Amino acid sequence: MEDYISIYEAAKKLQVSHTTIYNKLKDKEVYKELEPFIKKIKNTKYLKIKGLEILKKHFKETQINQPETLNTNINALTNLQESFISSLQDRIKHLENEVDIKNKHIETQAKLIENSQILLRDSQSLLKQLKQPKKNFLIGFLKKNKKEDSSG
Repeated sequence: MEDYISIYEAAKKLQVSHTTIYNKLKDKEVYKELEPFIKKIKNTKYLKIKGLEILKKHFKETQINQPETLNTNINALTNLQESFISSLQDRIKHLENEVDIKNKHIETQAKLIENSQILLRDSQSLLKQLKQPKKNFLIGFLKKNKKEDSSG
């Protein structure tokens, strides 16, 4: 078994996870090519050094094809990002419009409150004026009655 290494050791040498190797072995073409170099002992798979070289070749082929996939993924992500940004910009405009409407409502309410305060002050002032003459009238009336009572 000296010329065999476990899948875990192969993963370390190839700098990939053991799961990546098992996934690669699920590919029927790769498995067919590697089958003569795989040995299974107690539910553990072992790979001959020659099989490791073949596996390494398959990973290099995958890496060569990855730039196309990577560019496609980057383009898709860029489009998705642009769409998301556009959606956010639309949402910002909508919210800005809502804020403008709310600000106008607040201004209107502030003017109404100011007018109400002015009317309240005026009403209080009128009420004060109405109460004042009655007091003066009563005082004058009482004084007048006292004079008449003392002279009469």
